[in-house]
Amino acid sequence: SIQPGPVLALFAEDDEDELWRRQADINRALGTDMASLYNFHAISGCGNDNIPMEFPRNGTSGVGTELLSHIHKLAGTDPALIIVDNAADTFSGNEIDRHQSNQFLKVALGGLARRTGAAVLLLAHPSIAGMNSKSGLSGSTAWNNGVRSRLVMERMDSEAADFDPDIRFLRTVKGNYSRIGDTIQGQWKDVVFVLDKAPGGGLGAHL
Repeated sequence: SIQPGPVLALFAEDDEDELWRRQADINRALGTDMASLYNFHAISGCGNDNIPMEFPRNGTSGVGTELLSHIHKLAGTDPALIIVDNAADTFSGNEIDRHQSNQFLKVALGGLARRTGAAVLLLAHPSIAGMNSKSGLSGSTAWNNGVRSRLVMERMDSEAADFDPDIRFLRTVKGNYSRIGDTIQGQWKDVVFVLDKAPGGGLGAHL
């Protein structure tokens, strides 16, 4: 589990106006305001080069970029969580190349975790095959083998008798230190995901 603390997030797809709008919606749902988010640092990478590691040639080790150094400086030494959104915008290598995938996960992102003590959350979109198999994968198996845990967010089966297009399931598909298959159900309400029942029994938590 992740302890409460400072959060640093790189959002490669969304501009600052969009990030502000979304956060305002979340604040409204949680009954808080921007002034209370002094421990949350969001970076908009929209329109910028969001590559923390480059791969000069096939088979060679990745090289950290200025962006990676910048994230290290912003993170300092005490963040609880670093969010990278998403793999498609931040990984410049070949996703089916196991060596490059491992370098990105274990050297670039893993290096951030080791040097800052933070958990690093990488968001990624699955391939068509990954959606059909419900594995949530795309590319090399290193994307699964190179991480400590992996979760997949899914919609409800459209053929279910009680189908609700706003329902989502967050399911653990890998967990080196947790049980596999645990699922959290949430619902899209007023532009935020609200958990039907939060872990530990609390109601009204938000995704």
